[in-house]
Amino acid sequence: MFCRFARYLDNKRSITYVIRMLKEANQKKHLGRPRDDEARAARRQQILDGARACFVQKGFHASSIAMIAAEAGVSVANIYQYFETKDDLIVALVESEVENDLVIVGLIGEAPSLREGLNAAMVRLISMAKMHTVVQLRLEVLAESFRNQAVATVVQQSEERTIAQLAKILRAAQANGEIRGDLKPAQCAALILALSDGLLSRLPISPRPIRELAHEAVQVLFSHLGMKPV
Repeated sequence: MFCRFARYLDNKRSITYVIRMLKEANQKKHLGRPRDDEARAARRQQILDGARACFVQKGFHASSIAMIAAEAGVSVANIYQYFETKDDLIVALVESEVENDLVIVGLIGEAPSLREGLNAAMVRLISMAKMHTVVQLRLEVLAESFRNQAVATVVQQSEERTIAQLAKILRAAQANGEIRGDLKPAQCAALILALSDGLLSRLPISPRPIRELAHEAVQVLFSHLGMKPV
């Protein structure tokens, strides 16, 4: 009888142990990862913000997942719940950054005229908070696109989308008689993007204020498009 009672206690303890372990496993499964979509999106953005800060300071390759986790205020395991590898994190950050170009192009399309739109876009571009940080990350992305095919693909696809959107705006301006009718919209769109990227890349080395350079760049662009410079 004593043996049967002992086995009963052992079984009961085993069941209790199993239940406790299952509860702990379930808690660990959700540890550090919010359950609702909005909170998960916020945590993912928190990780991307930490990655951005690290990449600006140290570059893509010198930044480790541990450094990114410390900067973002999350655990290393938490990062891997959202991104399988550092390359996946890099690509996600690049995707979020290149969307800014589409936002700026959207400003041009929403303006009453192409002239006002281009001026608004240039003002937005040179007035961005922490512009040096923006420029550093852009240059880092471009450099990485030569080494990382996944990043190159994201950048190329973004470039195609941005050119297509801007070319559509330029075609509308041609139809309204705002710009020369003999221009090729896609080529002009690529030129405008190259002009804006080149302007930003001069920021760290130009002895002149960026606003002066931006104003002159816009006047050159107006002249090329057949619009009267101001």
